[in-house]
Amino acid sequence: MTFKDWALVNGYKEKLVLHRINPDDDYRPGNCKFVSRSENSKRVWPDRLERIELEEENKRLRKENKKLRGWGWRLARGVL
Repeated sequence: MTFKDWALVNGYKEKLVLHRINPDDDYRPGNCKFVSRSENSKRVWPDRLERIELEEENKRLRKENKKLRGWGWRLARGVL
């Protein structure tokens, strides 16, 4: 089966984009589907979202740690 045949059977329409269901897996028939650009752009993978949340929390903690140091407090190394 050619890619064109697969695409037509699996929901290809004008203005849809090919999307990998599992971003860590290859582009293969069982891991791809067609979605709208808006749906594709809204989608954030859970691990990526978790990483973003952790980065934001680390920034907040570094800022708080800096403030505490200004007051003469010290936090143990390895906390952050």
